[in-house]
Amino acid sequence: MPVDLDEVTLVVQHDRGGPNEFTLWEEVTIADDFLTPCQTCTLKVGADETRFELTKAIAAGDRFQVLVNGHSQISGFVDKVSVRSGRQGTTVTVTGRDTLSPVVDGNADPRMQVKKSMTLEELATELFANQFKLDVSITDEAAAHRNVAAGKPVKPGPAKRRRKITDPLKELRPRDNEGGFQYFTRIAHRSGFHAWASADGSKVVIATPDYDQEPAYDIVSKRGQKPGAAGGNMVEQAEASTDLTGVPSVVRVRGKSTQPGEKTAYNGMYDNAKMTSRYVPFYCVDDDVATKAQADQIARYLAGKAMRHLFTYQCTVRGLTDPVNKRVWNVDTVANVVDEFCGVDGAFWVMSRTLRKSRQGTFTDLTLIPLGTMLFDYPPELEPPAWSGSYKADKKPTDWNPAFAFAALGSRRWYGS
Repeated sequence: MPVDLDEVTLVVQHDRGGPNEFTLWEEVTIADDFLTPCQTCTLKVGADETRFELTKAIAAGDRFQVLVNGHSQISGFVDKVSVRSGRQGTTVTVTGRDTLSPVVDGNADPRMQVKKSMTLEELATELFANQFKLDVSITDEAAAHRNVAAGKPVKPGPAKRRRKITDPLKELRPRDNEGGFQYFTRIAHRSGFHAWASADGSKVVIATPDYDQEPAYDIVSKRGQKPGAAGGNMVEQAEASTDLTGVPSVVRVRGKSTQPGEKTAYNGMYDNAKMTSRYVPFYCVDDDVATKAQADQIARYLAGKAMRHLFTYQCTVRGLTDPVNKRVWNVDTVANVVDEFCGVDGAFWVMSRTLRKSRQGTFTDLTLIPLGTMLFDYPPELEPPAWSGSYKADKKPTDWNPAFAFAALGSRRWYGS
């Protein structure tokens, strides 16, 4: 399928009669960032005589689903419908967010009882399904979600021994005026997990980035090859950058004991010195931390969250799918990048993507980071990996060289000299 023929379909669920499926969009934007609570979309079309039914067929609050070439990308609720009329005609603009938008907008019930034996999975069910009345199930199988959105299966990485969403939690209730999603991520991140809505809206996925999955895409930009040619360059523009702003060399977390009369605080630390060429300490106090393990986890998470901006490869490619294997571009996937202009060569993790379609063309904006950069947790039997999620004892990273974005790890070169 030629990239310019990528089709975007909006399917609306309503009982008002009339059409519920629309494809003739003049402008489309579908944006997703791994750490952003909701995926968003904006669709715009001219409402001429043949399409004026749009003004009545779509209403704020409707359930919707957006498909790219028949593959679901986002499912949720219509936030806003705008109709604008002027000398140049009438246009209809529809904006919406995914299934978790009510949890982002609303607050968690501060009276909610969280038992010590409750697991993260049970907490998610209580919050998303019971409190916010979402018709969803809870899963930690992120691979199935990726396959639906990409349109072609991607082999996941091997299972690792780590904390599970079925492990018991510490008793933590929502705070007054605390948002629903804010409350859940406060607890989930402490356990090493993040939550997002599945592409079809039927599930809430609670998992971590899969850095060991097989590459789903190839991004190629080579000298001497013409853009768009078979096996040639697919990158419209790209930028590789190294930014030490806000990157800590060490993170220390102090918590408070829950035992009456006990004054000793628990302390956690994450050593990030190999990633920086200067000493930048982070100090954090978290009143919810009650064990050293929790303090260490928060320290790892704070370092990992900052590290996602250390090195980024941003590019714009033509079309909404990989031109070779036709997978739709999506986050939490891995792409092989060969960019001879920016000096990037290796496997990278897709942190964010924006699908765009308009009269000017069809494009996808991607932000990629090195594998293992954003740490949520690591297997307890290993030391904290100095860099990659695929870190092994017999493959130690070379010394950090601030003159370049990345040094070699094993046989993989991320940023060339």
